[in-house]
Parts: sequence; structure tokens; C-alpha cells
Amino acid sequence: MDALRAVAAELTDALALMAGHQSRWAWVRTALDDALAGRDTVLWTKIASTAPAVEQAASALERVGLRTVVLPALTERGPANAQVLLAHGEALRAHLAAGHGLRAVFPPKAQKNAALLLTEATVDGVPPRTPDLLDAVLARLTAQVCLETASNAWALVDVHIDPDAAVEVRLARLHDLADALAAVDRARGARDRLLGVLASFGVPGTPGTPDVPGAAGTGALTTAGGSLGVTLTGTRACRDLAAAVEDVRLRQHATAATAGLSRIHSRYLAAARTGTAAPELGTLADALAARDVTAYEAARVALEAADSERDAERRCVTLLARVRDAHPALAVLLEGLAPGTADGAKAAAGTSDAGTVDMLRNAEAAAGSRPGGADAAEWDRRIVSFPAAWAWACAATWLERSRTAAGETDVEAELDAAEDALAAATAELAGALAWKHCLGRMGAEQSAALRSYADAVAAGGKFTGRYAQRYRQAAREAMRVAQTAVPAWIMPIGEVLSTIPAVRDCFDVVIVDEGSQAGLDSLFLLWLAPRVIVVGDDRQCTPAEASFEELEPVFQRLDTLLPDVPGWLRIAFTPRSSLFTLLRTRFGEVIRLREHFRCMPEIIEWSSALFYRDAPLVPLRQFGADRLPPLRSCHVPGAVTSGVAGGLRNAAEAEALVTQVLACADDPRYDGLTFGVVVLQGSAQAELIRGKLISRMSPAEQQRRRLRVGTPPDFQGDERDVVFLSMVVAPDTPTPSLTRLEYQRRFNVATSRARDQVWLFHSVTTGDLEPTDLRHNYLSYILSQTSVRPSVTVGVDAGPAPAVSTSVPVPRDVRPDIPHPRFDTLFEQRVFRALRERGYLVWPQVEVNGRRVDLVVAGGRARLAVECDADTAVPPERIAHEFARERELRRAGWRFWRIRQSEFEIDPDASLASLWPALTAVGVTPVAPHAARTARGGTAPVDPAGAGHGSQPAPPRPGTPADDVPGGNIPTDDIPTDNTRRDGENASRDDVDTADTAAGGRAAVAPGAGEHRWTPIPLSDLEGLDDALGALT
Repeated sequence: MDALRAVAAELTDALALMAGHQSRWAWVRTALDDALAGRDTVLWTKIASTAPAVEQAASALERVGLRTVVLPALTERGPANAQVLLAHGEALRAHLAAGHGLRAVFPPKAQKNAALLLTEATVDGVPPRTPDLLDAVLARLTAQVCLETASNAWALVDVHIDPDAAVEVRLARLHDLADALAAVDRARGARDRLLGVLASFGVPGTPGTPDVPGAAGTGALTTAGGSLGVTLTGTRACRDLAAAVEDVRLRQHATAATAGLSRIHSRYLAAARTGTAAPELGTLADALAARDVTAYEAARVALEAADSERDAERRCVTLLARVRDAHPALAVLLEGLAPGTADGAKAAAGTSDAGTVDMLRNAEAAAGSRPGGADAAEWDRRIVSFPAAWAWACAATWLERSRTAAGETDVEAELDAAEDALAAATAELAGALAWKHCLGRMGAEQSAALRSYADAVAAGGKFTGRYAQRYRQAAREAMRVAQTAVPAWIMPIGEVLSTIPAVRDCFDVVIVDEGSQAGLDSLFLLWLAPRVIVVGDDRQCTPAEASFEELEPVFQRLDTLLPDVPGWLRIAFTPRSSLFTLLRTRFGEVIRLREHFRCMPEIIEWSSALFYRDAPLVPLRQFGADRLPPLRSCHVPGAVTSGVAGGLRNAAEAEALVTQVLACADDPRYDGLTFGVVVLQGSAQAELIRGKLISRMSPAEQQRRRLRVGTPPDFQGDERDVVFLSMVVAPDTPTPSLTRLEYQRRFNVATSRARDQVWLFHSVTTGDLEPTDLRHNYLSYILSQTSVRPSVTVGVDAGPAPAVSTSVPVPRDVRPDIPHPRFDTLFEQRVFRALRERGYLVWPQVEVNGRRVDLVVAGGRARLAVECDADTAVPPERIAHEFARERELRRAGWRFWRIRQSEFEIDPDASLASLWPALTAVGVTPVAPHAARTARGGTAPVDPAGAGHGSQPAPPRPGTPADDVPGGNIPTDDIPTDNTRRDGENASRDDVDTADTAAGGRAAVAPGAGEHRWTPIPLSDLEGLDDALGALT
């Protein structure tokens, strides 16, 4: 049946399309009737066969394009004449294509036959004498022939095409006629397929005769001999049959729908008779039986509402059970439990919690009555806010389950361990690869040469014997062979030429350490490699300076031997220059290494301010609250000196120094520390001190302390934990002011060799020295830094050394709800208060090497950085920056502990629980009660940063009142701290220093108090003094 409906629908669509063509052309009806009746088949077939000719004409006109083609005037119309002319033209085209031309005399046959085309036809006004133009004429002529052929065929059915019309118009007309004829053919095809489907059902069909209006027997169905048949007598019969097929389809659908409704009605009736059925179900069945659409719709809506109510009730029961499991009191209130029945509810809930009854009673009191009572409106309000309350509870539960602060601490510890393991593995791998590379490139010859080199060096000893030159030559020859097998050679400069052949670029890279001590005789190192790295400091000791008499012949030889070198370059090649200073002036920017890890900040501060003012050093040494006092001074009154110039001795000062060294060696606080003694002037004092120490300290103790006594150049590149400085001079010593660059370098080395503590032994006071003297400057600095404790005087017991020194104040009046200018957030203030309540010393916003730490807790010999992570949104790049900052500080020895604001807000005590063991683990302990009160009063035992130029308070300057000394009994609000200045304090430290020095200011000395002031002297002032002062020494 589906196939029959599809073919009938196709026939209907074809007949509908024919209606449009019939309204335009009368012949369409005739053609459709003939097609359906099978008449004049030959005639219509011939007309249909012209369709290819029409397409050929269209193709030919496309080739002509927009060119104007004029054909010869034919004496007789018709395709025959045009066909003949076309044949002649194609012959001419073949003649031209063969390479023949046109001739005016004795033309060829092809030219003669096509003379009409050559003389009368034109293409855009040009005769077709070229193949291209001739192709256009032939295409136009082909279209003419095809169109005339098609027009003659259509004339057979009395359809005439105007021969005088434009060729394009005739082509369009023929196209329309062909489309209409194709529609007729589609209708006939649909009729034939319909008959074929009927025949498959056993219903014979015949085309019959065409419809005759008003005639009998035009129906589509006929009977013959008792059997059913189909006679299609034309378009009416086809339409009737298609309509009959559609009626059958609708009837079948109606029958099926009726049966379906009957089955549904039966199910409704059966369901309505059950005891649990909703009344709306019976109403729905009655409306269905009565075929009442309105009543059925109303019953359906009512049934859906009843079903929704039942589902809501079931869900209510389920949710109430879940609420009862999670919150019994709330479940009781929602069920409408009356007051006073809490005990029964408790038993029903099956709980033994003693607090449940009170919880229920409190909930009942808050509710006032059951939900269905007089306070139902109040319960409506509560139910409205219930989602928000439930969301809050869910968020709190999720947050409790998701808190990972402790886990992050474990992960951080694991990360540190992994990084340490990675660093160790990397170092081990690098070493293994280096050995593999070294052994892989070492052949038998290089191995033998290397052993021979070692034997020659061992046999040569100090290379001073009779055969020293022979052994040195053997070592050099062995080195020539073994050099490439060893990846790196480390040796003093003096042994390079005696060990390695002087071959250009025999190394890839040469690294010169302490280049400031290498003289011009080290320039040969540049010959040994194409790349040279020189590490040095022009502010430290350099080769011994030459006198004025020694410089004169040097300048003369330079002028004679290097006349082409510019004078400003030539003057650098003197004994006063070092390899470092020479290369610094010849090449690009020097790479400054500003981070300083060796000294305590107070020890390096003087050198940083005086000698590195253009790029101050950044101290990164870490320490705790119970460190040794970094700077100590010892005055030796009544001392006298003996000897002159470089042989100057001060026996009393030497005795005091040796006594203090022995005392420190016996002090438990100095256990495991190394000692060094540096004499600031001459070398005779060093010999005196060395002899006293040898006689009074055992060799084992000297070795254990790595004791060394010498002058500043002797300590170049070396360091000790504790360094004792001897100033040597006494009040009766005639001595010039030490200002020259040579002394600046010696003092810079001497004062920066100690890691933990410097002792300065001096027999003079600042009043005995010139203000421009380096000794005056350094002594003023030491005394100002130790002003919290009077300087030690030989023979006077000053008591035990203080455990800490006070410098940066701890903030006062920090409240949890009012912003404090020393903090970034209120969260930091609350954590600060929690730490202070425990007795810890805490500093906020401590700057370390240009980076700020939220809180620093110090105590004992250590400190801990506390980072407070607020809840403000932080972009990813900021997070990456913070982690990079933290890792740099970790590299400098800082230990970190982090706390989230969300953790602190939820449970402050629990969030800080892991901080206390972390502080204990690193050695930070609370201060004593009185110390805590002192700190809360405004003074801090230590500088919390312990690093970072600028985080230290500026040393006091001449004229500063004694009460302004940091650590004195003054309010903390009067001390500028960190990098901030008070309003109106705009002058830079350098400006003030320069002004004080230019004014010739002298450090004030308060008699008996030791409250001295230090004034840094600018390098420009020192370097500008007359060099003639050096002649006095």
C-alpha cells in the first residue's frame, strides 16, 4: 500500500505541474492526452528528439560569446541551405588548419565553395579569414542550423517559432517548449508506474480513451466479467485514482486509531477500578469513551496534577528520611512535632546523644510552634532562606574536607627533599660524566705522560737543586702530551709557564681568580686561550704599588717602546695596575656580584657604604637572635709603640689581643669557630703577635682554630669566623693620615674577612686621628655600632657580652581590625598578634635583597619567614613571581612557613598549630617575659632581615644626640625603620655623608660613655688627597 501511495502522490505532483504549462500553451493538453492514450507516438518522439539539437545550439552560441557575427543572406530559408554553407565552411576550416592559406589567384576548391562566407560573413565587422574568426562564424551557423531543425519539428504540431526573431529568443522559446514536453513525459511515466503497481496487486489497467466532458464511462474503476479493473481515460481519471488511493490511506489510519483508542479506554477502565486509583482516572476514561476532547483535556490536566502531587509526596518522604539521618532536630521540626515531645523524637530517631533533646528543645523554642500552626508564615520565611543556609553548610563541609594546609606542608618538605636529591644526583652525574669524558679521551700515551709529569714534579721538589731545570723540562714536555687529556688545570700563576708550554690558545678558557692581585706580568694568560674570565675586585689588595722613583723609568720605556699607543691607554701599563683593572678598562661592562654571603650585615656594612657606594653589597648571611655580637672594640690605654714605618710594634696592644684570643678559645660560645689576626699597619706587629700565640696556644688548638696571623694581603681571598684587628698606632705615634687608595684596599680586605665577629684593638681614640683618616672612620663606625654596650677597656670588666643587639623596632599598638602602616593586610596583623602573644619576636614586611617577607620570627640562632597568603585573587604570573622570589631566598638560607587566610579565619588555633613545631625545629624560641615586654615596648633584639643593603639602619652621624642611638631608651615611633623615611626627611644618605665630610666634621666623643659616631668618607675625597702624604710613611 505504501508503494501505491507513493506512486499516486508522484502522479498527483506531475499533473499539478502540468496545470501551469496548460495555462500557457494549448498544445500541452493535446500532448498530455496523446501521451496518456498512446496516440501519435512517432510524432511526439520526433519532436522530443530535437532536444539535443537545441542543446547543441546553446553550446555553439556560448562559443560565439559577445562577438557580433553576421551570416550571409540565403536566397531560401531552411536548414538545407544553411547546412550546405556549414559544410563548405568546415572544409575551409580544415584547409586553414592544414596550414594552407587563402589565394586571390587560382583559389583552392575549399576557398571557392566558401566564397560566400568569406565575402559576406563578418565577425565584429571583420571577414573570417583566420581560423579563430572562422570558428565563430561556423558556431553561429551551427546554431542557425540546429534551431531551424527544431523549429521545423515543432511546426508539425502547429507550434511555430518566429524565424525573424533573434537567435537567442528562438533558443529560449525552444528551451521552454522542451521543458513542457518533458513534464508531459514525466506525467505519462508516473501513470505507467501506477498501472504497474496496480498490476502487482492483480488489478489490470488500460489507458482507455481520453476524457470527453459530459460523456459516460469516464470513471477510473471498471468491472469486466466480475473482476475489478482500472481504466485511465485521461487526466481526470488519473486524478480520481490518486484521490481514491489517498482516501484508502486515511481510512486505514482512522481504523487503526479507533482500535488504539479502544485499547486505551480499556486500560483506563481497568486502572480506574483498582482501590488506589485516582478519581481523575475514571473521569479521563469517560471522556475518552464519549470522544469529548474538551473533557478529556481537562481530565488529563487534573490527572497530571495528581501524579505530580504524588511524586512530590514520595520525594518529601525520601528527603525527610535523609534529613532525619543528617539532622534529627530539623527533621522533627519539619514533621510538625509539638513542643514537649523531644524525648519521643529522640527515641524515634534512635540516637543516644545526650545533647539531642536540648537541641530539639532549642529548635522548638526558635520555631515557636509546629509548621502547620499559627507560625506557618515564619516557617515559610525559613524555608525560603533554607537553600542559602544549606549552601553555606555544604560549602563549610567541602572546605573542611578540601583543606590541604597540612598536606601542602608535607608536599613542600617532599619538594625540598626532592630538590636536594636532584641536586646531589646532578652533581654526581656531572662528576661521573666528567670522569667518563676525561677517561674516554685519554689514551695510553696521555696516561703515561700524565704519570711522567707527576713523577717529574715530585722529583723536582721545589726545583732549586742542581737538576731542577732538567726535571722542569721533563715535566713541561710531559705536559705537552698530557694536557689535552685533563679537562681542567688549577695552579698558581707562577707555575703556569714552568708547567705548560707557551702555545697560543692551548686552552679553551682561562679563569683567573683574584685577578686584582695579578700584575702586568700575568698578561701572558691572554695568549693561552681565546676566552678569558678574570675574577677580581679593584677595591681590594693589588700588587705592591711602585714609588715615584720607580714609575719614572717605566713611563720613559713606555713612551719609547709604545709610541703608537694612545697616552690614555699607555699609562695603564705600570706596576700599579693589575690584570683586573687593565682588562676592566678595555672591555665591556663588568659583571657585578653584589650578593654577599660571608659576613654578618654589620661587619660588611662599613665596606659596602664606603667602597661600594655605587653598587652596595647585599648581605644575605642568615643568623638568629643569640648570635655573637658582630662588632667588638677593645681600647688599650697607655700603650706605646716602637719601631718606625713598616716595623711599627705595639706590645701592649699585642698582649691584649693575644689574651682575648685565648679567652675566646676557652669560651664555649666560640666552640668550632676559626680565628684570624690581621694587623692593619706594617708587618712587625704580626710577627710579635704570632710569636706570643705560638708560645701560649698549643699547636693542636691552632690547627683546630685554623689560626692565621698576617697583614691584609695575606688574607686576600681567605676568611675566618672571628677576626681580631690590631690598629697598632698609639697616641704618641707620629703617623700620617691613611687616605690613599692602597690603604683603602687594605682596610677593605681586613674588615671583611670575618664571618661572625670582628674585634678591633686600638690604643688611640677618634680624637687622636684626623677625620679624613680611614682609621678614624672605621673606629667611629665600630664604636657607633657597639654603643649599646660601652667598649671594652683593658683592665675593666665590662660583664658578659650581650646576646643580641637592638636595631629595628617591633611595631606597637597593632590591632586586629585597624590597618597598621607597617603591614599590608589585617590578616598579617592578626598572625603577628598571635605570635607576639606566644612571646616571639616578630617583624613585618622585612626587605631582603629587594624582596619583602610578610613576617620574620627570630630567636635563638635562627629565624623563620612567615608568608601570609591572603584571599585576594592573584594572577598566575604573580604566583610564579612569588615562587621565584621564595626560591631565591631559600637559596640564601631562609626557611619559610605559609598560612592561608581561609585556614586562619576558620580556626586560628588549628591553622597555627604546625607553626610552633616549625619554629622549634629551626631553633627559634620565645624570648623571656621581660624581653618580650621590652620588645613590645618598641625595641627589637636583632635586625630581622640580616641582609639587604638598605634594610639596616644608617649608622649615626657626627652630632647625633646620644639618646638617638638605636637600641637606646627612646620611643619606637621616633625611629625610621626599613626603607621608609619620616616626612620631610628627603636627603639621601650619601648626600648627608658627603656634606658632613666636606665640612670637616669630627666625631664627637662623650667622655666615659664610648658614644662615638661614624662618618663614611666618600672615595672621591680620599682619592683626591695629595699623594705626597704617602712619602711620610
